[in-house]
Amino acid sequence: MFESLCGDEFLSNVTLVTTMWGKLSSAAEGDRLEGQLKEKYWKHMIDEGSRCGRYHRDKESGQKLIEELLPALKSNQNAVPRLEKEMLEKGGLANTSAGMALQKRLTNENQMLQRRIRELEKKATEDTPKGRRALEEMVTKQGMLQRNAADEERLKRGTLSRFILNSAAYFGKEVLRDGARFWSNRDDSMINRGARVWDGWLNGAARVVTGTYKPE
Repeated sequence: MFESLCGDEFLSNVTLVTTMWGKLSSAAEGDRLEGQLKEKYWKHMIDEGSRCGRYHRDKESGQKLIEELLPALKSNQNAVPRLEKEMLEKGGLANTSAGMALQKRLTNENQMLQRRIRELEKKATEDTPKGRRALEEMVTKQGMLQRNAADEERLKRGTLSRFILNSAAYFGKEVLRDGARFWSNRDDSMINRGARVWDGWLNGAARVVTGTYKPE
């Protein structure tokens, strides 16, 4: 899903960060788990230029992550996420790579939920503790199906794209602004530059979503 949203040409602007190193039993265990991520789940993104970093919940590691990311943003500042381009070209979130990936995930999840509901229906008729637990689980699964149906409808209407942008705006800008406050004893112009880069992409993507974007 994330790769579909970014596209290969934008992945050099991405840093993949691991956390919770302090909760591991040993550094060797962390190295092993990180290696699995790099060799399997993140391999394509790394091959396309994404960086990896470790955050240790301290000033030094956080500062290093952003300082390593900002030069990439500057050198590749004309790159835009695939989602933004495809929404302009294809006219809606449902027709984009990210939208199709989301629809596939919802379809697969719905199929699993429906199979589980059919299994529970027989057990739920029993007036026993086991039957009552089955009934509770069945109600929960039915609620998940209803939420997925609502997401599918929003996906078709394009309103889910506004949710994605709003979430990106909130989390991305808050991380950058929190970083500036966290490093209050230093010049935060670097953080402000990062925030402006983020704002620029969000404003462009928002114009695509709302139909106010005009190609130059």
